[in-house]
Amino acid sequence: MKTLHKITLVFIFFLCLNSTFAQEETEPKKDTVDAPTMLINSGNVKCDSAEVHIKRKEKKLADKLYADALKDYKKSLKLNKVQFAAYYRIGVLQNKTGNYKDAIENLNLAIKIDTTHGEAYREKGIAEVALQKMSDAKIDFSKAISLDVNDAASYYQRGMLAEHGRDKQPAFEDYESALEIKPNYPDVLFRRGMLLHNFKRDYVLAIADFSKVTELDPEYMEAYFWKGKSYFSGEDYKSSERELTTFLQKDSSNVEALIMRGAARLNSNDYSNAIRDLMTQLALIQKTTLH
Repeated sequence: MKTLHKITLVFIFFLCLNSTFAQEETEPKKDTVDAPTMLINSGNVKCDSAEVHIKRKEKKLADKLYADALKDYKKSLKLNKVQFAAYYRIGVLQNKTGNYKDAIENLNLAIKIDTTHGEAYREKGIAEVALQKMSDAKIDFSKAISLDVNDAASYYQRGMLAEHGRDKQPAFEDYESALEIKPNYPDVLFRRGMLLHNFKRDYVLAIADFSKVTELDPEYMEAYFWKGKSYFSGEDYKSSERELTTFLQKDSSNVEALIMRGAARLNSNDYSNAIRDLMTQLALIQKTTLH
């Protein structure tokens, strides 16, 4: 019986040993190849957090996180110099911090490694716009779209570029394309709303776009201003006053908004408040002139 017990134990031992070897053969080896990806991912977290701080006007905190992310990207390149992701992420970060010349250099290095990623062309286009290289930017935005027809951000960027060049219809079409892909895109809705107001003179649809923007992002203050402007142009003065009042709660010294709200109040026969807006506006103009 003891002999049988020993044989059983030896058999179990060999089974466990074989199972361990099999596991070692099937499991991928962990080495430094994973390190760059881990570092880049940690950098993404820092960049995303920085964007939150930028929105809250906490620039110092954002700059610290951007700097930490950049260290991670550079460290990852020391581990593996031929990687698209690190060069691309460095380029994105440099765009965010206004270092456009270096952004283009790093994005070109990313594209040299892999030409199939439209987002690298889009980011390069953004840097080129900032450096007033408009024709180069248009080529890169179009290249990004050709690589990914569902790249809403590239349609948006190319639309703004067309708008800058006073090509209103192509801009409008690019915004439409972006919104077909991503209907709840506040920046594109806002830009299309402005074109609907200024170019199409369709105040009803413009108001619909601005209303959607404020629904998606209640802190998008420019949309309240433009909604007030569209209501005013459509002769709905009470609604215009309401939207402009919301805007002025955040930007109480905006002369154009004060003039328009005063005019809206005047058209609504609210003379005392109209005079108050007029007096505030005059005081601001005098203050600006003295300085």
